[in-house]
Amino acid sequence: MASATFYAASNFLWHFILLSILPEISAWSNCAADNASGSTWECAAPSRPGAFSASSLEDSQTLLGVQRLGLRDPVALPIENFTRSFWLEENPLAEEGSTGPLTSNADVCIIGSGIAGVSTAWHLSKMLNRETADGLSVVILEAREFCSGATGRNGGNLTPFLAGQFSGRTALEAVKSYRIETYTTNALVNFVTQNNLEEKVDLVQGGHVTMFKTEADELDARREWEEAKTVGLNIQYDWLSNQHLIENYGLNRHLNYTGVYFQSYNLWPLKLVTHLLRDSQSASGGVNVTLHTKTPVTSMSPAQRHPSKGESDGHPRWNLYTHRGDISCTYVVHATNGYASHLLPFLSGTDDSAQPSEGYNLSYYSKARSRGSYGITPHRGQVGAVRASVNASGLGWINSWGFGGYDSGSEYWFPRYQGTEFPKNGAASRYSENPVIILGGGRQTGISDDSVLNSTTSVVLRSFLPELYPDQFVDPNKSSPDTWEKEWTGIMGYTKDGDPFVGPVVVPGEFTSDGKADTARYDGQYIAAGFSGHGMPRTYACAQFVADMIASRIRGERWIKPSWVPERYLTWATDP
Repeated sequence: MASATFYAASNFLWHFILLSILPEISAWSNCAADNASGSTWECAAPSRPGAFSASSLEDSQTLLGVQRLGLRDPVALPIENFTRSFWLEENPLAEEGSTGPLTSNADVCIIGSGIAGVSTAWHLSKMLNRETADGLSVVILEAREFCSGATGRNGGNLTPFLAGQFSGRTALEAVKSYRIETYTTNALVNFVTQNNLEEKVDLVQGGHVTMFKTEADELDARREWEEAKTVGLNIQYDWLSNQHLIENYGLNRHLNYTGVYFQSYNLWPLKLVTHLLRDSQSASGGVNVTLHTKTPVTSMSPAQRHPSKGESDGHPRWNLYTHRGDISCTYVVHATNGYASHLLPFLSGTDDSAQPSEGYNLSYYSKARSRGSYGITPHRGQVGAVRASVNASGLGWINSWGFGGYDSGSEYWFPRYQGTEFPKNGAASRYSENPVIILGGGRQTGISDDSVLNSTTSVVLRSFLPELYPDQFVDPNKSSPDTWEKEWTGIMGYTKDGDPFVGPVVVPGEFTSDGKADTARYDGQYIAAGFSGHGMPRTYACAQFVADMIASRIRGERWIKPSWVPERYLTWATDP
């Protein structure tokens, strides 16, 4: 009952946001066409005659219409022996569905069990509840353990960021971007509170402090916050002086940093996604959600379709191949983030210096270049869990942190108070352990291996907090015992402009006769990926967008592009 009430409330909030941004909505006239006549290309598992695999770059470039364009290598499947994160120590669904019978037919196959994939399944379970007479089958396929990708390795920050939203964008696009982040944050917090999950997912409303290293960085931020006011964004915030940071947060007195404080949340991401999945599976009605972990999808091919079969009967469009068997499905959702190019090689992206071959469609290199042509690049981040040298009272802050400004670094950090008996309202109490701080940073471009640590990054991260707060942390590089309890790496998926790809899968440079992005080649396939290290406050909304497209097709309804979606998020959008 609480879940149903929450979904109705979140829809109300969503429509409120929609109406507050733009009153009119426009139709997307280029909905994915039925590809019953067959396809001119074919892909299959490497073991099959004439098969195409993502690892065969030359073939993939030719078959997918982006041949000889200097594509980077596609990303390999996730590494099996990954570094284990702080969050993955409690994972009851780690190997769910990894043994026993494999689902062989499904209406929707979602690849990836992070917050994007599970949110898509959750939305479908609510949108299509009791609307399908024969029942709808949704299968989530995970290459490794449940939620062991970026969601199981990130900071768990539900922090809507204003910073950068107005840079090179129209005011309307900036408003849409910020409101999608506030919508996602509020919707997930509502899900948690209405289902009484605050303690189970370790929800903390501690706020966020963005620090500025220079006066110029702070002035740029102040201009952006003032611009937000002029377009109607009513955001509560407090500017923090250097003296305030020193006296109230313990900042190093030799650092002339300033900051701004605003409201945000933090939680245990794996636990949140676990409860979203369980809620989608417990929903009564016609949607059945199944999880198969340790079942990587190695390749895919179009299914053989009978010309007389219509779309409404759910006849499979795609075959997915795994080492456990094959799965036929009507719709495919790629929620693989930094690993997206493994199955969609064209998303490995091209070098800007690449030149088209003779006879190639030069529109690919036109001024209005498709965002997809830049691809999704894996970035490896490194994260650690470190004990403060003081108890919770001595630390005195429960907010998350980060830096703002040009070239300010990618570090973020926040405290976890498990075992400290630190009440979330800040009242005095007993303290049994010092707080654990989660600190992330040290990103490396083009690396998709999260099985190892970078030793240089480890040294830098270990000195980071002691330099900022010398009275609260000791440098494990200079003293013993080592206060770092855990360290791991994780793979994020970055786009050139930092915004995700959301919508139907389209190949860059392929257009219909009227100049629209051609979706026929991957008819029935969708993507929500490329969240660029800022997925927690965006994925839920993007998953809702994708689920709505699929639900409309299942219902046989014309899909209308909602006005709340930032135009540059869409898979058919052009230059960043």
